[in-house]
Amino acid sequence: MKESNPAEYEEAKDYCYNRILERPNISYKKIIVQFSLCVIIKFIVSFIVCVFCAGFDLYLINIKNFFLFYFILTLIFSILFLRKFFILSIKLYQKYAPENIRRKCCCKPSCSEYSIMVIGHYGVIIGSAMAFKRMFITCSGKSFYIDYPKFYKRK
Repeated sequence: MKESNPAEYEEAKDYCYNRILERPNISYKKIIVQFSLCVIIKFIVSFIVCVFCAGFDLYLINIKNFFLFYFILTLIFSILFLRKFFILSIKLYQKYAPENIRRKCCCKPSCSEYSIMVIGHYGVIIGSAMAFKRMFITCSGKSFYIDYPKFYKRK
């Protein structure tokens, strides 16, 4: 852990105790529409691929092939949208976690804000590792820190 100078310590302490907790707006309608579109697109693409593989003869479509293509497309969509899913889960935490739990963080920016920054910038694997390190090593609750990600330019 790095030691912060007294001015940074006071700034971080003031931030942790006096900041207004943001409760992000989450559009559930948008989430449902996007999820539904993904399911419909996977279904249509799987059907088209099966028809193409069967030589455009609908009687030769194998249901096992259809579900195999659907499963493969589900994996592809999951990988493509995993970053959004992680960020959404953090925003759900920010929206619904009680204030006393959210105020336990002793860093500026808060651990959830930091997690959104690093997952958005570095991706799910590296960003999650950085967020894990931040939550369980840096933010120990013993001292106050200003700890922005390296790519972030402070104002």
